[in-house]
Amino acid sequence: MNEMFDFGDGRVVVAHRHHNPDQTTGGWVAETASVALTAYVGRWAKVFGTAQVYGRAMIIDHAQVCGAAVVCGAAVVTGSTVVRGNAHIAAGFWQSGRISTVVPCWEFIDALTGGRKSTVTRVGTPLWGGVSG
Repeated sequence: MNEMFDFGDGRVVVAHRHHNPDQTTGGWVAETASVALTAYVGRWAKVFGTAQVYGRAMIIDHAQVCGAAVVCGAAVVTGSTVVRGNAHIAAGFWQSGRISTVVPCWEFIDALTGGRKSTVTRVGTPLWGGVSG
């Protein structure tokens, strides 16, 4: 069921709660974002902007995926991590801003940003290279 939701970015938008593969009620997803039926979004997690989450990706705890960011494959984003801009996480584990195995898709990022690497942040703290999308 769609409702109006404030993602904390200064806008109130149409959104819904994601239905996870295990049949639990997940976190909020803006209608402008895309989350696959195979992906898991924890109850307190948020996906908004034009972000995409697909594959077996998991967004849990208070993690957020926003902007034009993409999280896919078997990637796990947890804690208070924020994936934003044009960041693309294809595999790995992000926990409260700590990186534990990540395979970025540079070709994808290069195509979107003209060669600039995007920034992944944990509540405003830059973690990984370059210019915010």
